[in-house]
Amino acid sequence: MRHSMWHAFKRSYLAMILIAISPLLSARAIIDADVIQKFKYPKGSKRGTLSLVVFLHNQTEKVSFIEEIKKIEGVYIQDLGFMPAVAIQVPRDRGLLYQIANLDSAAQISSHTAATPELDINAQVLKLTPSSFYPNVNNWWDHGYTGQKGIIGIIDTGVDPLHPSLSNKKLILQQDGSSGYSNHLNGVKEPHATGVACIYTSNHEKYKGMAYGASTIISGLAGEETADPASIMRTMGSLDWMLSRTEQKPTIINYSMGNGRLDLNCPACPEWSGLAKVIDYVVNTQKILWVKSAGNAGYIEPAHQYTFASTLTVPGDNYNGLTIANMNTVITENESVVVKTADRSKHIIKQTSSRGPTPFGRRKPDLTAPGHDTFTCAPDPKVYGFVYSNAMKYKDGYRLMGGTSSAAPHVGASALLLQDAGIQNPMAIKALLINSADTWADAGTADSGHSEIMGSAWNRTYGWGYLNMEKAYQQKDNIIESELTVEKPIWEYETTLKRGQKVTLVHERRVGYGAEGNEWKLSHLSLVLIDLEHQKEIDSDNSPIDTVHQVANCKREPQATNCSEDSKTMKVLVRVQLLSKSIDGSASEPFAIVVPPNDEH
Repeated sequence: MRHSMWHAFKRSYLAMILIAISPLLSARAIIDADVIQKFKYPKGSKRGTLSLVVFLHNQTEKVSFIEEIKKIEGVYIQDLGFMPAVAIQVPRDRGLLYQIANLDSAAQISSHTAATPELDINAQVLKLTPSSFYPNVNNWWDHGYTGQKGIIGIIDTGVDPLHPSLSNKKLILQQDGSSGYSNHLNGVKEPHATGVACIYTSNHEKYKGMAYGASTIISGLAGEETADPASIMRTMGSLDWMLSRTEQKPTIINYSMGNGRLDLNCPACPEWSGLAKVIDYVVNTQKILWVKSAGNAGYIEPAHQYTFASTLTVPGDNYNGLTIANMNTVITENESVVVKTADRSKHIIKQTSSRGPTPFGRRKPDLTAPGHDTFTCAPDPKVYGFVYSNAMKYKDGYRLMGGTSSAAPHVGASALLLQDAGIQNPMAIKALLINSADTWADAGTADSGHSEIMGSAWNRTYGWGYLNMEKAYQQKDNIIESELTVEKPIWEYETTLKRGQKVTLVHERRVGYGAEGNEWKLSHLSLVLIDLEHQKEIDSDNSPIDTVHQVANCKREPQATNCSEDSKTMKVLVRVQLLSKSIDGSASEPFAIVVPPNDEH
């Protein structure tokens, strides 16, 4: 007893001494470790400014918080009207940081960095094929699902309103004074966003967008570091404008941009970046799916100083959105002829595609989709003065575009087709696209072999698999939405699964803070597959840190690609269980689960 009391006294005494020595160590709000690091600067260096996201306890306190911030000289503020948060740009002064952190309404302060397009600028090939050919969307098109019910939100470099392949679209552009629109002709800073838009909804007869029926695009600029203090806030400003529109809001938001690499060498840093937290709030509360490119940093070897060799970019660490890797549909035949191929078995990850998981081990990316050498729209160089390299092969308003920037809109457009079919809940869309994806794996090295495998397996290269819209069509009527509570923590479902068939569960992370100022925790769910005849567990996924769980009727030896013969068609029990003793931020834990039809081929 005396021993524990002495240690308690020492801890209290030390805390008092530290507070007395440096009041900067005490703050009401959580200050992320990477924020504190950024406020350190060498002697004699220019302080400059830093951009932050400040999350508040609640929306009602925002007005008073903004009034307090406006009293501080040199601080620029961007309100996020859709959530209890603001983005600020502040002088690099630790005293100022802690002054803000001690405001009553502040809950957490996270960093925010500039956005850049995630374009693969490696040499590109000659033969052109419409991008929509590869994810197998013909079933959807043949049944009238062309994206006509969806509205596309694009936060990027500005969509070209003059492009003929977008001529029948309603293009809503952010043109207010803070948007940066007037800094560029027609608000088009770079060709990048126009290419993204046409992957979605080009009306070109030969090069149709995957969701060519979508009639409305809402376009805002992403932020970059310039002398303009508002520039880095443009991503936040565009999002706020996009969601505050009363007449039309997006049903999906595409973000083929990256706000810097996730930090591998900061064990005290948060596992959830500020922008990712904003995204997850939008998905969870507004029911708008967010699609994010994984990044183009490629493969790195694991090293002793960090556990997971992640090359993902912010906000690819989101919980509720979809983070997309880049599949290369280009092959070399006879060692010299480079062509695109529709043979999915010959596709392989583009070497520049970023790898997961997150630095703390969460399973991202989610999916892989065609991205390399996508033939898509480009603004007229005679009008805009853009210079296209020979590798891009610009011709008659189209050019080659590659990278995870191109892969993300393939998945976003797929989501629009699902919305046409009445699948609106982002959890349901995510569960269906993941469950129907072809499972791919590699050996986990820089130049490893790859294979399509049976059953379930998340992979740091391919995520949960390779987008397959033909299978998604077969499974579109097999989504179940339900919920768990503390009083009823178990959900069960009996079905028959064939050898290798998968079941995918998706739930979401909520953004908020408890009475003591701590972040709401992610609910811990488990997904278990049980052989009903023998009452034996076949497979389970009990990850406490992920919002995607998957099991399969598949027993597989290590390194094997097929399920064993023991994995035959059988009656199974699918069990979802809430393992947390409480649910933060809600009275229940909603989820979506996909169980494939028995007649799947």
